[in-house]
Amino acid sequence: MKSVTTVKGRPRSLEARQAIIEAFTELVRQLGYSKVTIDGVAKAAGVGRSTIYRWYKDKSEIALDAASDYSLQTVHMPLSGDFESDFRAFLQNTFAIGNELGTMYTVLMAEAQANTEFAKRVWDKYSSIRREHLEEILKQKGGWPASLSTTFMLDLVFGGIWYRLMSGHAPLDDTFADELYDSVSHLLSK
Repeated sequence: MKSVTTVKGRPRSLEARQAIIEAFTELVRQLGYSKVTIDGVAKAAGVGRSTIYRWYKDKSEIALDAASDYSLQTVHMPLSGDFESDFRAFLQNTFAIGNELGTMYTVLMAEAQANTEFAKRVWDKYSSIRREHLEEILKQKGGWPASLSTTFMLDLVFGGIWYRLMSGHAPLDDTFADELYDSVSHLLSK
């Protein structure tokens, strides 16, 4: 994890940060992202609004830290070395978090579209970490056709997940996990 930078005044409390992240994610689970307020987070975390604003300028910043924390938990899970079980575990974990906190993630992407600085931070703290982890899993398959780039395969998997998450047209469920696994396995075996 990156070192914590401080601002003028008192040093930031890592305990307060963790309380803010936990309160925020629990409120997103209960209410949905749009109904979460900084006042509500402060109350649930047992901190003052000023403590939150020492760490974050708005809710999207809290969402980014929460997403980053979840990513780091996922990538620190050891791989078994078996492509199928690791790929399915990755999908299961991704779908569980997406189904639980989906609105938080869609806000990250929406904000990233409007703010290039925020987009870079989403990439650095969240997206690139997830992609690197999935790349490790995909490389276990070995013997890829030369016509398929790693970037294409990663975009294929994440594109389908993000599209379902953002459009809500179909669920992130076991059927979709099976379809993704079968499709990726088929492409990588040609």
